[in-house]
Amino acid sequence: MNRDESRREAAHDVLLVGAGPAGLAAAAHFRQAGLDLLHVEEGELAQTIRRFPTGVRLFSTRATLALPGFPFGPDPDTSPTREEYIAYLEESAAAAGLHVETATTAVSAEAVQGRYRVDLRGPDGARRTADACSVVVASGGYFFPNILGIPGEDRPHVHHYFRSEIVSPNERMVVVGGRNSAIEAAVNIAETGAEALLVYRKSRLPRSKIKPWLLPRLDTQIRAGRIRVRYRSVPLEVTPRGVVLRDADGNSPLQPADAIFLLTGYGPDYRLLRGAGIRFHKRTVRPLFTEGTLETRSPGIFVCGTVALRLRGEDATIENSRDHALLMLDSIRARCRAF
Repeated sequence: MNRDESRREAAHDVLLVGAGPAGLAAAAHFRQAGLDLLHVEEGELAQTIRRFPTGVRLFSTRATLALPGFPFGPDPDTSPTREEYIAYLEESAAAAGLHVETATTAVSAEAVQGRYRVDLRGPDGARRTADACSVVVASGGYFFPNILGIPGEDRPHVHHYFRSEIVSPNERMVVVGGRNSAIEAAVNIAETGAEALLVYRKSRLPRSKIKPWLLPRLDTQIRAGRIRVRYRSVPLEVTPRGVVLRDADGNSPLQPADAIFLLTGYGPDYRLLRGAGIRFHKRTVRPLFTEGTLETRSPGIFVCGTVALRLRGEDATIENSRDHALLMLDSIRARCRAF
């Protein structure tokens, strides 16, 4: 047996990158299909969910968040907290017999004789390679925070993720943003006894897109004066004493602050896809893929979950991406048979 044949026998059917809800759902489908799977995750299992604030309640219901074949009880029509969802994902992954190599980064993927050789970096920094007929990237659509690019953004009192343990009573906190993460942070700050200034670039908050159970808490804190809202304002610079804000009249006052939360959204992790030479749409900067199979223009590399951003005219979410693996199964099986 020559070296090429030996490598082919050792190759995996699928190398799956990412162990969030979409990645775990895909792993469960691949396991049920009998595929030989290597599953890696750069952080911990459900790393993106772990970045949510402590105690936050998700927008979706348990039924729409459940992995295939694993009901999320006890009441499927209620929305779980961050902690409940993480516990459910861990328990379901164990029950499904899924093995995820956490703290393992897929650094690059290179086509070698029709398959892919993936360079992996383990938790101790050690490098190794793994061969796979197909690579499925489920690295998430909400991975990197959107950086504003303003001076002082890297100062130690600036945060792009909210954590309630950072907040202390009587401190002055500035929150920039107007969606759920920013509203949740401002409400938490005010209810903790700190002063919250919510800065939003538009003239009104998008109330229809805010979690309905958050709105009464927000309104209560605004009426009590514990949350102040500054509309049509944007941060220009962070200083050691606070943040410079430009308002609608062109004024740029310094807002004193002990901590600044720039919660202006998050973007996908495209590092592996870009390194593999995947083609992207010039205008939307999204990876080009076939909607029926989720296969990119590089045969054998697939996108899965929210990293796809949009599919069939809808935003990719946890709820509608749990069965993404089923779309690509036939193509993956065909590639396996070819080797």
